[in-house]
Amino acid sequence: MACAAKLPPNSRFAFVPAVCLCLSADGLSWFQDVKTTVQTLQLLGLAAAAVASSGKVIFANESFKAEDVPWTIRAGNTIALFDVVANERLQQALAGISRQSNVQSIPLNHNPGIVRHVLHVLPARQQNLEGTENVFAILAIMSASFKGGSLALLQSLFNLTPAEAALAQRIGMGQSVEEIAQSHGRSVHTLRSQLKSVLAKTGCSRQAELAYILTSLVPPAD
Repeated sequence: MACAAKLPPNSRFAFVPAVCLCLSADGLSWFQDVKTTVQTLQLLGLAAAAVASSGKVIFANESFKAEDVPWTIRAGNTIALFDVVANERLQQALAGISRQSNVQSIPLNHNPGIVRHVLHVLPARQQNLEGTENVFAILAIMSASFKGGSLALLQSLFNLTPAEAALAQRIGMGQSVEEIAQSHGRSVHTLRSQLKSVLAKTGCSRQAELAYILTSLVPPAD
């Protein structure tokens, strides 16, 4: 049977820590559980699909099949993203899902400097009758056209805390950690720790890369 943790209020934007699959060992029941989970995400307004570590699509909901979502199916029913950099990150994420338990977030560029969607990769596991695990992933795509303001957008797209979102926003405005610490009376050590978490959640390796993504995604705050 598939199960999910209780979704908090405004769950459409807080699904990342909430989705938890507990799948049965029977093959037919397992597929039905996966299908139900993916369809449930559509009810929350999320384009979603279940894929194997090889990239083979197990099941995708109708929103995920929409024409404006930047992905395609290759030979062998495997998924690929039009954004070359994002596709490389996706393949790496899928290859490592057996070792991962955290959600990975991948910004999707439609055109240079324009990010319209963020893809979340949620590791999931199925216990079979032999007692071993089959590992796959739930992919969920969130649109960047959220009207709740830039801070709410950052929190929803990348599962950031309010403090992390505020820090990310100011990084996107071109401020350094030292400048943010001085202007807001914060510890540089604390901010660097938060920045490390932001980089991990957004899939960035450098602060400059984070700033580029954020300026592509969110207009500067007033």
